[in-house]
Amino acid sequence: MGGESKNKIMNSPVIQNLIAKDIEVMLFDEPMDEYVFSRIPTFDGKKLVNIGKGEFKLPQDDQERKRTKALKKAFSPLTEFWLSNKKSLFKSVEISQRVVTDPMVIVAAQNSDSANLERIFAA
Repeated sequence: MGGESKNKIMNSPVIQNLIAKDIEVMLFDEPMDEYVFSRIPTFDGKKLVNIGKGEFKLPQDDQERKRTKALKKAFSPLTEFWLSNKKSLFKSVEISQRVVTDPMVIVAAQNSDSANLERIFAA
């Protein structure tokens, strides 16, 4: 995951659940790090995934999958509201267990630049 500093990355809502589950995350706090690694699909036989993008799915056990399914059903009126009223702002709206204490997180589409890369390119 990329960001301005290690401290800002570690405080990101996107990373909190991964830390809680003891999942290893690479932190990119140098401007070129995220750009370079976004062009490398695998390392040492492991697929590299940007957790700050939309298609990242947190590994779940059966209980977590059931909970996510129940939450999606319970909050479907809310997700439908966002999609029907704010289509120009969002590509998709999904219920996820990606965050722990924050109510929501906005992530970049899988094939677009992250907010951090956009910030760097704008400078």
